[in-house]
Amino acid sequence: PLPELLPALTARGVLLEPGQMCMVVAAPNGGKSMLALWYSITAGVTTMYFSADTDRRTTLYRAASIKTQIPFNDIKDMIGTSGQDIIDDAVSDITNSGIQFDFNPRVTMREMDLQLQAYIEVYGVAPKLVVLDNLLNCENDAGDFNGLVEIIGDLHSLSRELDCALMVLHHVNESTSKPEYPASRASIRGKVAQYPEQILSLAMLPEQGQMRIALVKHRHATPSPDASDYETIFVDPTRMTFHNTQSDMKAAATRREWE
Repeated sequence: PLPELLPALTARGVLLEPGQMCMVVAAPNGGKSMLALWYSITAGVTTMYFSADTDRRTTLYRAASIKTQIPFNDIKDMIGTSGQDIIDDAVSDITNSGIQFDFNPRVTMREMDLQLQAYIEVYGVAPKLVVLDNLLNCENDAGDFNGLVEIIGDLHSLSRELDCALMVLHHVNESTSKPEYPASRASIRGKVAQYPEQILSLAMLPEQGQMRIALVKHRHATPSPDASDYETIFVDPTRMTFHNTQSDMKAAATRREWE
């Protein structure tokens, strides 16, 4: 398996495995992109990140904040100043570690395949992790529901062919869920829960510095389809960073003070 997301999730059986798909679902602003980008940068594995939902500049600020632990707004203010070198070094470190991005807002399966072929040409191997942010930005000739089912099936095949872990971000129906709690599996938009081996449902509580994560599907562990059984992890949204416990988050703040 790839490195763990967080120990609290590992205890629930959540591990990203080569050849398998993990779907991450939430309402808009539910923390999907933040979690996926944070994991991509901190996991230390080769990654192809299709950032169709988030633009290049925002992703740059977030990635630099995760890498340097400088607050997101401070990173924005450093652009074009003497602090630009810090950002450039962070971006260089990210790229040199084998993480590449594509920012096409309406990506197709063919374009994804071409980008992955280019990745293999440059690095000599397929990436261990592929992220699609998000499913609704992936175009298909079929209609809404049929198109989503076809795309998710193609993505599942892609993970098998490349033997990579595939993380797909997707939305839930807001009318059937409460923003402060993870949405149930039945609330997934288009009900495309057939293919992923595991599905994580998120709910962000930024004022409390928390995220609630429910395992609503898992083929090899006990899921909570109604999302009533969830783990609470801790988030520093200013630095786009996740922590397993509140004490871990406080310890990180103490380290920054000493540094």
